[in-house]
Amino acid sequence: MEKMNALTLIITLVVGVILTGALLGPVINDATTTEHKIINTGAYNLTDNDDDYTISYDPTGKFVIGDKEIPFDTLPADAITIASAKDMLLRFQNWAAQSYNLWLFIDGKSPFVIASSSSPSAVEVTFDDGALTTNTTIEETYTSDDSVRIFNPDGKYTMTIYNQPATVLKDTTVIVGNGTTQVNAWTNRFYIEGTAEDIEVTPATGITVSNVTVNTTEISQYKDAVKLNSITFTATDGTNTVDATYNRVIVPIEIDAELSQHLTPGQISLVGAIPVMVIVALLMAAVGAIALRRAD
Repeated sequence: MEKMNALTLIITLVVGVILTGALLGPVINDATTTEHKIINTGAYNLTDNDDDYTISYDPTGKFVIGDKEIPFDTLPADAITIASAKDMLLRFQNWAAQSYNLWLFIDGKSPFVIASSSSPSAVEVTFDDGALTTNTTIEETYTSDDSVRIFNPDGKYTMTIYNQPATVLKDTTVIVGNGTTQVNAWTNRFYIEGTAEDIEVTPATGITVSNVTVNTTEISQYKDAVKLNSITFTATDGTNTVDATYNRVIVPIEIDAELSQHLTPGQISLVGAIPVMVIVALLMAAVGAIALRRAD
């Protein structure tokens, strides 16, 4: 009978410990959480790799990056950014009903097509430390820095989707935009870089900008995190003036956002000790029960 009581006691202890972990664990984990990982889902991904990086354009309908093939029909049917730097934009015109074209914008030059569906062969575009070259005859240079963003399905950045705001941290998340707006008879390129609290728009030569505004929506659940809705500015060449709105920009896929309300480090330590205290209490109760049985 005594052995049976000891076995019962051991089983009770084991069940108690398991229940303590199973029931208190999730509650305590939730109570001690200080930040959440937020995922920005965009239209396609980009990387900041600028060291001997090659993208192959296949006019049959796909890009090839390393051992990956990306069919054109899996990409937005639009003009999309393939590579972006302060003074360079490589843009893919993904309009199947008309044509597939790869346009290169280099400051100081008129934009030109470097690959097209009308071309009989693939064109390889290589980026290497500020130099863009192809397997044809094109050689161009651009500013190489940490803000270069290049198309890559496995990249850690994403191009936001039209009218779907991304979550960014006000003063630390780097936002990059690169697009075209027609101010005069020419297609004018604008490069955007900065944070939601400090953004800079760099226009093409001969264009000036003013009234630069980052339009955001506060997120009460998080500290210093906002929804990025759009970036607006006024552009002029001295004669013509337009108001531009850019709501498709490049942002990090993952954002670690701190909760606006959470426990302090000291409180977290105390709450984290609760399961240990419960288990110790169970062990003390068991020791007491054994001591009483022996006393009998």
